[in-house]
Amino acid sequence: MNDAERSHAGAPRPLTPTIIVLLVVGAVLLVIGLWTGGGGGPKARPAAHPDTLVIVAPSDSATVSAPLTVTFATRARLRAGPMGWQAGTYHLHALLDGADIMPGTLDVQPAGSGQFRWTLKNVAAGEHTLRLVWARPDHRSIPQGASQEISLTVQ
Repeated sequence: MNDAERSHAGAPRPLTPTIIVLLVVGAVLLVIGLWTGGGGGPKARPAAHPDTLVIVAPSDSATVSAPLTVTFATRARLRAGPMGWQAGTYHLHALLDGADIMPGTLDVQPAGSGQFRWTLKNVAAGEHTLRLVWARPDHRSIPQGASQEISLTVQ
């Protein structure tokens, strides 16, 4: 090995690729933290709760035929998304006799003027209670914005 080769053999490698990788990883982590509402300290503001859900039909104590179709209204910007039908970070669930049901994308149809129709298939004949609620990304329902609970009979 000559003197020129020896001087290059011990020379430090340029840090530019390492710095670029660290900057990209840091930016990705920052975006993920902002997207998921990270920041968690006392200064972090909770996400606003979506607007109230209102069951328009069936009315309380109604008798309906299967499949059960529920018409509901909300002023929230409800849209089909990766978490089902969602408004912001919250998504729609139904509590049918206390059992938690999340609609599929095709189960809910916009009905105009802030109203939607949700067809709940496979609801057994008999008496039931129904309430619509918002759920967090972890599927835990929240009390804010929940609809009134109704009783109904499916024939």
